[in-house]
Amino acid sequence: MPPLGGTIFSKKKHQMALAEELPIYKATYDLVLVIFNLVKNFKKEYKYTRGESLKKEAIKTVTNIYRANINKEKKEYLTKARENIELRLRKIRC
Repeated sequence: MPPLGGTIFSKKKHQMALAEELPIYKATYDLVLVIFNLVKNFKKEYKYTRGESLKKEAIKTVTNIYRANINKEKKEYLTKARENIELRLRKIRC
C-alpha cells in the first residue's frame, strides 16, 4: 500500500483551497469590515437594531462561505450565503 501523498492520494488532486484564499471569501470578509465600520457611525436608535442585524447577517454570510468550502455538498451553504447577501442589501436600501 503506497504511503499518503503517493499515487492514490495526490496532494494536488485532493488539496482544498483555504477559505481565506478564495476571492469570494476575501470580498465578503472585506464587506463585513465595511459594515462593522459603518455601524459605528449609525445613530444610537439604529445602531443596536438595524446595525446589529446587519453585522449578524454579514457574519453568517462569511460562515456559510467557509462551510461551503469545507463540505462536499456546497449548494446548501452557498444558497444560504446568497440569501444573507440579498437580505442585507434589502436592509441597507430601507
